[in-house]
Amino acid sequence: SSENHALEAYELYLGLFETEEDSVKGGIACKDFFLTDEDSGYVIGTTLFPNTEPQLILGAYFITTCEDLYDVISGHPLIMPRATEALVNYLFSGRSREDRVNIINSIVSSGAESYEDIFTAMIFSREYLLNTERPRSFEESLMPLLDSLKWDPAADPTDSAGKRIFEFMASGSDNPPGGRGDILYLGNKGWNAMSMKIGRLPDVPLDALSFANYHKGVREELLVDTRHYDGSQTDIPGLLYNGLGNDDDDLRDVVSQLSLTDYIHFLFLNTMQRKASAEEITGLITIYDGLSLLEIDTDGNQVIRPSTSDNRHNNIAAVTFDYISRLPEFYYFKAAK
Repeated sequence: SSENHALEAYELYLGLFETEEDSVKGGIACKDFFLTDEDSGYVIGTTLFPNTEPQLILGAYFITTCEDLYDVISGHPLIMPRATEALVNYLFSGRSREDRVNIINSIVSSGAESYEDIFTAMIFSREYLLNTERPRSFEESLMPLLDSLKWDPAADPTDSAGKRIFEFMASGSDNPPGGRGDILYLGNKGWNAMSMKIGRLPDVPLDALSFANYHKGVREELLVDTRHYDGSQTDIPGLLYNGLGNDDDDLRDVVSQLSLTDYIHFLFLNTMQRKASAEEITGLITIYDGLSLLEIDTDGNQVIRPSTSDNRHNNIAAVTFDYISRLPEFYYFKAAK
């Protein structure tokens, strides 16, 4: 109903929940609007007979039409605090109510006027970078990797993690050949955008099915699919190669000069922001050796076995990232001590 339309606007965008009289008046202003039925696609329609009698809402604003109501809502001094509250509840879920209120007040008092201002204040804050401890959302795991691994949408353009990656994250209904778009779909992880009136649940779903799809999406569509980021495609430089193919001579200089141990550290630093432990290095080298990816050089050291047609660096990256995808810390923000 038009009254409910006004009620939802007050609640969702201003955080005002005791607005019965104002909802009635807002409904009068919006009386010419209606929602079509399912057969017509749930489209907003109008009777073409707008209200002409001014209505006083929220004790201070006269409105006549539904456009007037939206003008009041969009320009109301409570809209930025409400937007800040909704976003803080996501990025700082798990923190105490007192902590979240202090963060909200700090951002609002800083003069934030746009979503960009709010996000900038949050993600570059000490609270977010050093003091937040909670599970990462799917986006918080995937998005930084796209940058640090030098992902390029043109490297494998028709794949799920290709040019339509964000489309497949938002909707699993239209998939590339093979139906793999569903793997990235946020709905499979219980985390689809706007699944609730003002977004989605603030806490990352960690039930078995949601997290299994989360792990599967990051691991299969990016970490172990080296084509997306290794730089072995012509004219597309990546993390490992110069975009001239995947022969030894086409390795990036910084990669070609690394020892086996340093190369493992390089892979860890680009995904975990830390070096591999001694135990991890020993265990991974054992796996590489079992896969015939290593050889002994003239000095008696284990090194990456060269190949003129299929360099081993991308194979080692896939094995290493497969291991990393199974680490609990990969999916968790841990507060700095």
